[in-house]
Amino acid sequence: MTSQTDDSQPVAASRERYHTLRGKRAELLRNQAEATARTQRRQDEDAFRRAQGAALEDAGIVYQLLWPADGSAKGPLGTYPIGFASVHWPLVPDVMSDFAQGAERVPVVARALTELGVAPATAIVVDSCLGGTPRIMLAAQDFLTCAEVLLGHEAWLYELDGSWLIEVYHEGTVSYARRPGSAELAGDAWRKPIREPR
Repeated sequence: MTSQTDDSQPVAASRERYHTLRGKRAELLRNQAEATARTQRRQDEDAFRRAQGAALEDAGIVYQLLWPADGSAKGPLGTYPIGFASVHWPLVPDVMSDFAQGAERVPVVARALTELGVAPATAIVVDSCLGGTPRIMLAAQDFLTCAEVLLGHEAWLYELDGSWLIEVYHEGTVSYARRPGSAELAGDAWRKPIREPR
């Protein structure tokens, strides 16, 4: 009579150890990524405070930082049709545009805020559309005080609960609209063909 060795217990223990070690490794990598992200945010915030933040504080302006990674204040991304690094304006109704560069952009943006009916005390978000840069929320009148500093290369301006949008594009176009247009074309949905109803 031949006896058989039962290897099932060592194999099960080996599998369990493998899964335990794999879980610990995943947790370690997750903790390292979170620590790196926290360090990067501190560096980004310090860089902002040394540059734009210093100008705001010198002017006595109260502002709040909103970080894209937190999912806060997404702005036009979910409501306006987005093209390549810009709103796809041909799909937005009643859009108005002007051309201005450098310091000339400030009066154009001020006029856009007026035409959109944005009250001076309204809290608006200034989004520089650059990775590693926080969005800034402050009163519209305070934005205009430091607009040259905040606009930078390009920017989106919007209200958290509103549908209006101002886009200052790096090529010199300032475009704005009161409403985004069709919800089914929002984001990059406009790139996909829309089926005709049957």
